Amino acid sequence: MRITDSLTLFNEMFGHGKAVFSIVSTRTQNRKTFQVERAPERRGSGLAWFVSQLTGPDNRLSYTYLLMVTARGNEDVPQMRLTAKSPVGGFDHEAVRSFRWLFRNAIRDLDTLGQAEVWLACNCSRCGRLLTVPESIAVRLGPYCRGVS
Repeated sequence: MRITDSLTLFNEMFGHGKAVFSIVSTRTQNRKTFQVERAPERRGSGLAWFVSQLTGPDNRLSYTYLLMVTARGNEDVPQMRLTAKSPVGGFDHEAVRSFRWLFRNAIRDLDTLGQAEVWLACNCSRCGRLLTVPESIAVRLGPYCRGVS
């Protein structure tokens, strides 16, 4: 499913236990796939999500940790936080910058989503494999099941 508004983006990113989505720049056509997974709840620590980037061939397992998003009771807006496991370069790391752009659009309801396409991952309707490529998500079939590859 293609996401075209900030509210849907926010709800998909943080409203479930885990969300996988791809962002494609309309200018460069570069694509990055992110996973946002809710951290286990700990008493008194507020809510937290782990953000990772797809860096390998397995759409379910090949993710590299980037940062955390936290929301405490006294904060109006969730905050991005780097940790010791965040990549070298911190907020200047290319994938972190991409996620920050997406996060700002989801949180602050900015009207810049036209600069990129955001696609929520889905499962192939034939084999059940997780789909992260926009062309496959659009038709709900992966390349093997479509006979493209």
